[in-house]
Amino acid sequence: MDNKNLLLKTALLAGRIMMESGSEVYRVEDTMQRIAQNSKKLDTESYVTATGIFMSINDESTSQMTQARNRSINLEKIDATNRYSCEYAEGKISLIYLYKALQSVDLQTPEFNKYYRMLAAGLASFSLMLLLGGTYSDVLTAFIIGSLGYFTSNRIYVRTENEIY
Repeated sequence: MDNKNLLLKTALLAGRIMMESGSEVYRVEDTMQRIAQNSKKLDTESYVTATGIFMSINDESTSQMTQARNRSINLEKIDATNRYSCEYAEGKISLIYLYKALQSVDLQTPEFNKYYRMLAAGLASFSLMLLLGGTYSDVLTAFIIGSLGYFTSNRIYVRTENEIY
C-alpha cells in the first residue's frame, strides 16, 4: 500500500471511529485534517456527515470514503483515537503504527455491559424527571420507563440489524 492510500485509510478510520462513537462532526474533520497535515499532505479536504466520511488529496486527485453505520457513545474510543493522533502529530509513532493502533481501538475497545447502559438510561430519565419537579412516583415511573425504553430499542435494533444485513 502506498503512502497516500495509507494516509487516506488511516484518516478515514480515525474519522469513522470518532463518528460512530459520538464525536462532533467538526472534531472528526479536525482530527482527519491534523493526520493529513502531519503527513505533509497539506492540500487535503475532508467532508463528514452523520453517515458518510469523505477525504481527498487535491493535488493528486485521490479520494476515498467510508460509512459510519453503528452510532453509539463511547468516549474511550474517542479518547484513544485522539491520543494516538496526538502521538502521531508529535512524531512519536509512524503512520503505519497509527493505522494499526486505530484498528485495535476499533475492534478491541470494550463497550459497557447492556445492563449498565439500561441502568444509565433509567437514571437519566429519573434525573430529568426530578429536575422537572416530578413527584416521587413520577420519578420512579420515569426510571422504569427509561430503562425499559432503552431495553426495547436495543432489542429492536439487534433484531432488525440481523434481518437487514
